[in-house]
Formats: sequence, C-alpha cells, structure tokens
Amino acid sequence: MKPHAPAPRPNDGVLKGVALLQLGLALFAAVTERGSWPSASMMIVGALLMIFCAREKVNDERIEHLKLKAAKSGLLWGTLVVMLVRVVAMAINGGRRGSGEIPLAEMPLSAFDALGLVMAITLGCYYYWRWQDGRAERAS
Repeated sequence: MKPHAPAPRPNDGVLKGVALLQLGLALFAAVTERGSWPSASMMIVGALLMIFCAREKVNDERIEHLKLKAAKSGLLWGTLVVMLVRVVAMAINGGRRGSGEIPLAEMPLSAFDALGLVMAITLGCYYYWRWQDGRAERAS
C-alpha cells in the first residue's frame, strides 16, 4: 500500500498576490468610502496575516526561526505601543470626563487596529532580518 502523498499546496506567490490585492482594495475603500474604517482595517489585517503566513521559496529552519523571532518581537513592541497610546489618550482626556462625550481614552484603538500594528511591526522585523541574513550570506 502506498503512503498518501501530501495534498498539493496552492502557489504561495499567488497567495501573496491575493493578499496584496486585498490590501490595495482595503486602502482604496478606506480612502474613497468615508467612515468604513472597521471593515477596511479587518481586510488589512487579513492581508498582512496572509503575507506573513505564506511559505517562502526556500522555507528552511532559518526562515522559520526568523518568522518566530519576528512574531515575538512584533507582539512585544506592538503591545507596548498600544499601551503607550492608551496612556497618552488617558492623559490627554483625563480632565474632560464631565463633558458628556465618550472620551478617546475609552477606546483609542480597536482590536483590529492593534492587530494591524502588531502585524506591521512583525512583517517589518521579518523582512529586515531576512534582508540582513541574505546580505551576510553574500558577504561570506
């Protein structure tokens, strides 16, 4: 009996292309349709996740290690930035509680805004470190 072959994977270049198309559509929708930021931010986060999770042409342990390192760094720094935004918003709106308006400190960033920030930092770290790694290989 033959062992089952792994299921064929879609071309990851196509996956990155679809993600970039989705990112472009989300940015276009955010610019042209005013007030639709929640749906646009959800599309942006989905596109960034697809770009990050797509396999590379050479997907070895080194690439997986760089992705894990970037994910940890992005989560750490993104969380710190979100907390800093919250503290600054609370400091700015601290004395305006009696005005009857919902203060900015109640919700300075949505969950998708925070996740988008984390994914942007993660992708930036990953591609920067991959570029550095490739530069070191070429030098040696």
